[in-house]
Amino acid sequence: MSRKVKQKNNTVSDKETIELQESINIQNFINSISTKNYALAHKYLKQVVDSKLQARIAASLDKPLF
Repeated sequence: MSRKVKQKNNTVSDKETIELQESINIQNFINSISTKNYALAHKYLKQVVDSKLQARIAASLDKPLF
């Protein structure tokens, strides 16, 4: 039900946008591997890894060290 509300308001959070982009990149990575286009597969895999690293770094910056 919440998806219907979000679609009506056309509001999507940054987290949902990032997750959607990651899933699209993973899908493109798998398709590229299947078609043996390894250069393109590397590009998509790199985007996913970079995105996940940035998310972890951002999360760790929010936590205090001590």
